[in-house]
Amino acid sequence: MTWLQGDIVANGVRLHYHRTGGDGPPVVLAHGITDKGLCWCRTARALESTYDCVMVDARGHGQSEAPADGYGPAVHGADFAGLIQGLALGRPAFVGHSMGAGIGIVVAAQNPESVACLVLEDPPVRAAQTQTAPATDRAEQRARAIADRKSVPVSELMANCARNHPRMDEEEIRHWAESKMEVSPHVAKWHPAGQPDWFDLIGRIRCPILLLTGDPAKGAIVTPETAERLAGLWQDGRVVNFPAAGHCIRYNDFDAFIRVVQPFLDSVLGEGR
Repeated sequence: MTWLQGDIVANGVRLHYHRTGGDGPPVVLAHGITDKGLCWCRTARALESTYDCVMVDARGHGQSEAPADGYGPAVHGADFAGLIQGLALGRPAFVGHSMGAGIGIVVAAQNPESVACLVLEDPPVRAAQTQTAPATDRAEQRARAIADRKSVPVSELMANCARNHPRMDEEEIRHWAESKMEVSPHVAKWHPAGQPDWFDLIGRIRCPILLLTGDPAKGAIVTPETAERLAGLWQDGRVVNFPAAGHCIRYNDFDAFIRVVQPFLDSVLGEGR
């Protein structure tokens, strides 16, 4: 099936998106930092017969506009809230990974009626932040790393990705590698831009939440202690742990990921069909 694509100006920034289309309930898919919307291609193909999946390039990523500033959870949240309104998506499900999960938390907390449910794939929620270098230095280091990776041939990036994530399919790997060529070094400002109180935001969310966690020893961000703390704050949610996965759960174990996510979406969005 051929997917639609287009651009929309949201919160003053042009955002590019791909969309599976159809009459099913909408599902917004928000990627992690340096990825792009099409990094959700495998998930969208699994869901497109039932849902209208909207894969968004966040500002500075993919084919979206890359202004010099505005990289942080609050601004990205306003971007996605504007996109939801601009595309007349009503109350979509919001599925996010890492940075994208943080965006989903902001959108659902600050716009309670705009999200039907929230799937958080290893969000950037830590019990405490410890920094060893000034924020500007960290941003400059990350920007250089992003720029340096653009000099690596896409074929080499794909080979490295395949070695690190042997369970990804070829289409995912290709979009992942292409995203490293397209991303702007400006996105390195995400981290020093200032992180919100994630725990306060989680406590304000009204919709059902599905938190997906991996193994911190394999690179996952959310620890069992943090997950337990979040579960004590939200109004309606549950945690599913993937012990074989690290930070990128769907890349590490897609079959297990979709077996959990699809029934959750069905249980929430199916009530409105």
